[in-house]
Amino acid sequence: MNGSVRIPLILLALAETAGTSPRVIAQERGPRIVVVQLDRVFNEFYKTKLAGAQIETRKQEIREELKARETQLVALDKELSELRVQINDTALSDEQRGQLRETAADKQLRFNEMQEQARQVAELRNKELEDMSRRMRRGLVEEIREAVREFARVQGYDAVFDASGQTLNGVEALIYFDDKLDITDRVIETMNRGAK
Repeated sequence: MNGSVRIPLILLALAETAGTSPRVIAQERGPRIVVVQLDRVFNEFYKTKLAGAQIETRKQEIREELKARETQLVALDKELSELRVQINDTALSDEQRGQLRETAADKQLRFNEMQEQARQVAELRNKELEDMSRRMRRGLVEEIREAVREFARVQGYDAVFDASGQTLNGVEALIYFDDKLDITDRVIETMNRGAK
């Protein structure tokens, strides 16, 4: 043995890596890359469905509001039509027809104002719905992105790519990936744990 001590190779390897940081070990094993289909996560996230229901409720309220305005306009238009018929009635005196013309002119002015108000309200409500939808979508997307980041940190992934993304040419950004890299189902399951 020549007086030297033989140390098993496994102990040497352990001794060498004992001072090595996990980052270096991770670099040696290679990066852990996974993919997620963010469009599926968005569509299957329970909060997306709740937000969609809120938007639908608001749409219904707006439809009812606009329908009520339309009903008022139809009733006023009918009154105007009846006044026009009466104005042309030769059995009435000139004075009576003059009064009917004044009434018709007032009602026509009111009709025009109500019609313009209805148009403005419809535009305002459409903008309100678009803003509400955009705001909700932005909030949900940010919540999903943060959940994916946290999921990746906890699982020790080095990178997560969106498999549902497309390039400017409308082509998939990821042309191929092995299904075992897809964490979409796991992310959806994690995010939907808080569903009520």
